[in-house]
Amino acid sequence: MGKYCDFSELTDHIEKLKLKADQIDRARELFLDHIVMLYIRRIKKRTNVDTGMLRKMWMAEKAQTVFNETYASVFNNMEYALFVNNGHRALDGSWVEGFFFVERTDDEMRQYMEKAAKKFYDNYFKDLEG
Repeated sequence: MGKYCDFSELTDHIEKLKLKADQIDRARELFLDHIVMLYIRRIKKRTNVDTGMLRKMWMAEKAQTVFNETYASVFNNMEYALFVNNGHRALDGSWVEGFFFVERTDDEMRQYMEKAAKKFYDNYFKDLEG
């Protein structure tokens, strides 16, 4: 006659870990959505304004987690956005300097994210443990 093993405690523990993993994914998505909204606010302030269309066209996709990677996108669909950012040759042959609003915003947000991520995760994991 075979021996009976009760794995219900192990099964419960595994289910709790899965729930915590889902909570961690959701927390990363919330954090990244927060960062993306700050990014858009800051890049809009830096974007050169002629007609205002370039500034208006900054958009983002909500953060999502796929295969344990969390990502979001910030983009501008105006065809000339890269030319305004990087600089370009004018019709008369002169060079128009770029504003480099993407690079400046990236640098600023990288510095902000390092501090904010530590604070966010420290607080989040403290709440998760309790």
